[in-house]
Amino acid sequence: MRIMPDGGIQVQALPVRSLMTIAFDLQPYQLVNAPEWSREARYDVQAKPARPAPRAQTMAMLQALIIERFGLVFHRERRPLDGFRLVRSSDERLGPNIRPSQIDCEKVSATEPACREARITVDSMKAVGSPMWILLQEVIAVAGAPVDDGTGLAGTYDFELQWSNELAPSGDRPSFFTALQEQLGLRLERRPITADVFVVDRLERAGPN
Repeated sequence: MRIMPDGGIQVQALPVRSLMTIAFDLQPYQLVNAPEWSREARYDVQAKPARPAPRAQTMAMLQALIIERFGLVFHRERRPLDGFRLVRSSDERLGPNIRPSQIDCEKVSATEPACREARITVDSMKAVGSPMWILLQEVIAVAGAPVDDGTGLAGTYDFELQWSNELAPSGDRPSFFTALQEQLGLRLERRPITADVFVVDRLERAGPN
Protein backbone atom coordinates (compact mmCIF):
# COMPACT_ATOMS: atom_id res chain seq x y z
CA MET A 1 0.00 0.00 0.00
CA ARG A 2 1.23 3.45 -0.90
CA ILE A 3 0.03 6.75 0.53
CA MET A 4 0.59 9.61 -1.88
CA PRO A 5 1.80 13.09 -0.82
CA ASP A 6 -1.70 14.50 -1.36
CA GLY A 7 -3.27 11.82 0.86
CA GLY A 8 -4.36 9.57 -1.99
CA ILE A 9 -4.13 5.77 -1.74
CA GLN A 10 -2.72 3.22 -4.18
CA VAL A 11 -3.08 -0.47 -3.36
CA GLN A 12 -2.25 -3.45 -5.55
CA ALA A 13 -3.35 -7.05 -4.90
CA LEU A 14 -3.81 -6.66 -1.15
CA PRO A 15 -6.10 -9.01 0.83
CA VAL A 16 -9.18 -7.40 2.36
CA ARG A 17 -8.03 -8.53 5.79
CA SER A 18 -4.81 -6.55 5.38
CA LEU A 19 -6.74 -3.52 4.15
CA MET A 20 -8.84 -3.59 7.31
CA THR A 21 -5.88 -3.89 9.67
CA ILE A 22 -4.25 -0.87 8.01
CA ALA A 23 -7.38 1.26 7.78
CA PHE A 24 -8.55 0.63 11.35
CA ASP A 25 -5.04 0.51 12.89
CA LEU A 26 -5.32 -3.08 14.13
CA GLN A 27 -2.90 -5.79 15.06
CA PRO A 28 -3.83 -8.98 13.15
CA TYR A 29 -4.92 -10.76 16.34
CA GLN A 30 -7.48 -7.99 16.99
CA LEU A 31 -9.43 -8.78 13.82
CA VAL A 32 -12.04 -11.36 14.80
CA ASN A 33 -14.67 -13.26 12.79
CA ALA A 34 -13.48 -12.12 9.36
CA PRO A 35 -14.46 -14.70 6.69
CA GLU A 36 -11.73 -16.97 5.39
CA TRP A 37 -11.96 -15.53 1.86
CA SER A 38 -10.76 -12.16 3.24
CA ARG A 39 -7.28 -13.70 3.60
CA GLU A 40 -7.13 -14.77 -0.03
CA ALA A 41 -9.22 -12.41 -2.19
CA ARG A 42 -6.99 -9.56 -3.34
CA TYR A 43 -8.04 -6.14 -4.53
CA ASP A 44 -6.58 -3.03 -6.13
CA VAL A 45 -7.63 0.29 -4.62
CA GLN A 46 -7.12 3.79 -5.91
CA ALA A 47 -8.61 6.74 -4.06
CA LYS A 48 -7.85 10.45 -4.12
CA PRO A 49 -9.17 13.17 -1.79
CA ALA A 50 -10.77 16.33 -3.17
CA ARG A 51 -7.94 18.32 -1.60
CA PRO A 52 -4.62 17.38 0.08
CA ALA A 53 -5.31 15.44 3.27
CA PRO A 54 -3.30 14.38 6.36
CA ARG A 55 -2.77 10.70 7.16
CA ALA A 56 -5.67 10.55 9.66
CA GLN A 57 -8.07 11.78 6.97
CA THR A 58 -6.62 9.29 4.48
CA MET A 59 -7.29 6.43 6.90
CA ALA A 60 -10.85 7.69 7.46
CA MET A 61 -11.32 7.70 3.68
CA LEU A 62 -10.07 4.11 3.45
CA GLN A 63 -12.37 3.04 6.29
CA ALA A 64 -15.37 4.57 4.52
CA LEU A 65 -14.39 2.87 1.26
CA ILE A 66 -14.21 -0.57 2.95
CA ILE A 67 -17.56 -0.05 4.67
CA GLU A 68 -19.21 0.99 1.39
CA ARG A 69 -17.62 -1.43 -1.08
CA PHE A 70 -17.47 -4.53 1.14
CA GLY A 71 -20.63 -3.90 3.19
CA LEU A 72 -18.56 -4.05 6.38
CA VAL A 73 -20.53 -4.06 9.62
CA PHE A 74 -18.50 -4.37 12.82
CA HIS A 75 -18.41 -3.66 16.51
CA ARG A 76 -15.64 -3.37 19.08
CA GLU A 77 -15.43 -5.17 22.40
CA ARG A 78 -12.96 -6.52 24.94
CA ARG A 79 -12.29 -10.24 25.09
CA PRO A 80 -9.92 -12.56 26.96
CA LEU A 81 -7.32 -13.87 24.50
CA ASP A 82 -4.34 -16.21 24.71
CA GLY A 83 -1.38 -13.87 25.08
CA PHE A 84 1.95 -13.28 26.76
CA ARG A 85 3.67 -11.20 29.38
CA LEU A 86 7.17 -9.89 28.68
CA VAL A 87 9.32 -10.39 31.79
CA ARG A 88 12.97 -10.36 32.81
CA SER A 89 14.77 -13.70 32.77
CA SER A 90 16.77 -12.63 35.84
CA ASP A 91 16.14 -9.99 38.49
CA GLU A 92 19.89 -9.46 38.80
CA ARG A 93 20.91 -8.52 35.26
CA LEU A 94 19.74 -7.92 31.71
CA GLY A 95 21.22 -9.41 28.56
CA PRO A 96 24.46 -8.28 26.90
CA ASN A 97 22.73 -6.26 24.13
CA ILE A 98 20.71 -3.86 26.26
CA ARG A 99 21.69 -1.04 28.60
CA PRO A 100 20.10 2.09 30.11
CA SER A 101 20.36 5.05 27.74
CA GLN A 102 21.58 8.54 28.48
CA ILE A 103 19.11 10.09 26.03
CA ASP A 104 15.39 10.01 25.26
CA CYS A 105 14.90 9.98 21.50
CA GLU A 106 11.20 10.73 21.85
CA LYS A 107 12.28 14.16 23.10
CA VAL A 108 15.57 14.89 21.29
CA SER A 109 15.40 12.96 18.00
CA ALA A 110 15.65 16.14 15.94
CA THR A 111 18.90 17.25 17.58
CA GLU A 112 20.59 14.00 18.66
CA PRO A 113 22.48 12.24 15.80
CA ALA A 114 22.54 8.91 17.68
CA CYS A 115 18.75 8.69 17.41
CA ARG A 116 19.09 8.29 13.64
CA GLU A 117 20.88 4.97 14.14
CA ALA A 118 17.62 3.26 15.16
CA ARG A 119 16.23 0.80 12.61
CA ILE A 120 13.95 -2.20 12.21
CA THR A 121 14.32 -4.85 9.50
CA VAL A 122 12.78 -8.28 8.98
CA ASP A 123 15.44 -9.89 11.17
CA SER A 124 16.96 -7.15 13.33
CA MET A 125 16.12 -4.20 15.51
CA LYS A 126 18.32 -1.45 16.84
CA ALA A 127 16.92 1.09 19.28
CA VAL A 128 18.54 4.15 20.79
CA GLY A 129 17.07 6.07 23.70
CA SER A 130 13.83 4.09 23.48
CA PRO A 131 11.22 3.17 26.10
CA MET A 132 10.14 -0.46 26.46
CA TRP A 133 6.92 0.07 24.54
CA ILE A 134 8.96 0.34 21.32
CA LEU A 135 10.27 -3.20 21.85
CA LEU A 136 6.83 -4.35 22.97
CA GLN A 137 5.29 -3.37 19.61
CA GLU A 138 7.82 -5.55 17.77
CA VAL A 139 7.19 -8.46 20.17
CA ILE A 140 3.42 -8.14 19.57
CA ALA A 141 3.95 -8.13 15.80
CA VAL A 142 6.12 -11.27 15.86
CA ALA A 143 4.05 -13.13 18.49
CA GLY A 144 0.78 -12.33 16.71
CA ALA A 145 -0.90 -12.07 20.11
CA PRO A 146 -1.44 -9.49 22.84
CA VAL A 147 1.58 -8.90 25.06
CA ASP A 148 1.78 -6.79 28.20
CA ASP A 149 4.91 -5.36 29.80
CA GLY A 150 5.97 -7.02 33.04
CA THR A 151 9.64 -6.05 32.85
CA GLY A 152 9.38 -3.13 35.26
CA LEU A 153 11.99 -1.35 33.12
CA ALA A 154 11.32 2.39 33.28
CA GLY A 155 13.17 5.09 31.38
CA THR A 156 14.91 4.61 28.04
CA TYR A 157 17.29 1.96 26.71
CA ASP A 158 19.76 1.29 23.92
CA PHE A 159 19.43 -2.25 22.59
CA GLU A 160 20.11 -4.39 19.56
CA LEU A 161 18.36 -7.62 18.65
CA GLN A 162 19.14 -10.01 15.79
CA TRP A 163 17.19 -13.12 14.91
CA SER A 164 16.59 -15.56 12.06
CA ASN A 165 13.95 -14.52 9.54
CA GLU A 166 11.48 -17.41 9.12
CA LEU A 167 11.10 -16.72 5.39
CA ALA A 168 14.86 -16.81 4.83
CA PRO A 169 16.38 -18.64 7.82
CA SER A 170 19.96 -17.97 8.83
CA GLY A 171 21.81 -20.86 10.40
CA ASP A 172 23.91 -18.66 12.68
CA ARG A 173 21.00 -16.72 14.21
CA PRO A 174 18.47 -17.91 16.81
CA SER A 175 14.70 -17.62 16.62
CA PHE A 176 13.18 -14.30 17.69
CA PHE A 177 12.14 -15.63 21.10
CA THR A 178 15.50 -17.26 21.79
CA ALA A 179 17.25 -14.03 20.74
CA LEU A 180 15.01 -12.08 23.09
CA GLN A 181 16.23 -14.18 26.02
CA GLU A 182 19.89 -14.57 25.05
CA GLN A 183 20.54 -11.02 23.85
CA LEU A 184 18.22 -8.90 26.01
CA GLY A 185 17.62 -11.14 29.01
CA LEU A 186 13.85 -11.06 28.48
CA ARG A 187 11.34 -13.83 27.93
CA LEU A 188 7.64 -14.38 27.32
CA GLU A 189 5.27 -16.06 29.75
CA ARG A 190 1.96 -17.36 28.45
CA ARG A 191 -1.07 -15.81 30.10
CA PRO A 192 -4.63 -14.78 29.19
CA ILE A 193 -4.98 -11.07 28.44
CA THR A 194 -8.16 -9.09 28.01
CA ALA A 195 -7.71 -7.08 24.83
CA ASP A 196 -9.65 -4.78 22.51
CA VAL A 197 -10.90 -6.62 19.43
CA PHE A 198 -12.60 -5.62 16.19
CA VAL A 199 -15.44 -8.06 15.50
CA VAL A 200 -16.65 -8.42 11.92
CA ASP A 201 -20.44 -8.87 11.84
CA ARG A 202 -20.72 -8.75 8.05
CA LEU A 203 -18.26 -8.57 5.15
CA GLU A 204 -19.22 -9.15 1.52
CA ARG A 205 -17.12 -9.66 -1.58
CA ALA A 206 -16.90 -6.46 -3.58
CA GLY A 207 -18.10 -6.59 -7.17
CA PRO A 208 -16.36 -4.85 -10.08
CA ASN A 209 -16.38 -1.06 -10.10
